[in-house]
Amino acid sequence: MHVRSANIVRAGESLMRLVSDLKQYLILNDFPSVNEGINQRNQQLRTLQDECDKKLISLRDEVAIDLYELEEEYYSSSYSVCEPSDLPLCEAYWIRDSLDFSPQDPSIPMTSATSENGSVPSQISASPHLNGHGVSMSEHS
Repeated sequence: MHVRSANIVRAGESLMRLVSDLKQYLILNDFPSVNEGINQRNQQLRTLQDECDKKLISLRDEVAIDLYELEEEYYSSSYSVCEPSDLPLCEAYWIRDSLDFSPQDPSIPMTSATSENGSVPSQISASPHLNGHGVSMSEHS
């Protein structure tokens, strides 16, 4: 009786291991459902990419319009100290800002807006731009 009951328990445990192995094999090797999950995720990510692209294009267009309006305003304002074709817009703003105030951050390259006697210097020299153009402010004067 004890031998038969031990054999039945062993057979039951063996069946449970077999069922567990079959479940694990089915989960790991169910390629159609794995491929379906991958395709669904791929579709979700493509949709998200399309939405992001549309938003970026819209943002680019808005920034371009705003930049155009700002350039128009700048070139028609009293801050424009020279002809619009003389200086790139970023350098013209840099000159205007350097004449208006002194930055608190010492790491920002800054020229002295006024000389020791309080007058504005006639030429402002600056280090080359970080964008690689390497054109100094004195070359435009």
